[in-house]
Amino acid sequence: MCSSDLWKYRTATIYFNLPALDGWSERKIEKLVVHELMHVLINEMREGDIHHEERVATSLTEAIFWTVDDIERQR
Repeated sequence: MCSSDLWKYRTATIYFNLPALDGWSERKIEKLVVHELMHVLINEMREGDIHHEERVATSLTEAIFWTVDDIERQR
């Protein structure tokens, strides 16, 4: 959960339910963390419900990991 009501001050608090992540791969946890960080960056643009923001956060996260994967493949 990301609480970024203080976005105008560039401050956010992110809470993770760590027991719920038990058994998750490192990669899946990384994607979760990056996804929540994307919410911090785009939250101020939210209009109405969270559905559009969720899609944008997911798309940005995927783009970041596609880039990381591509860089790692080229090594």
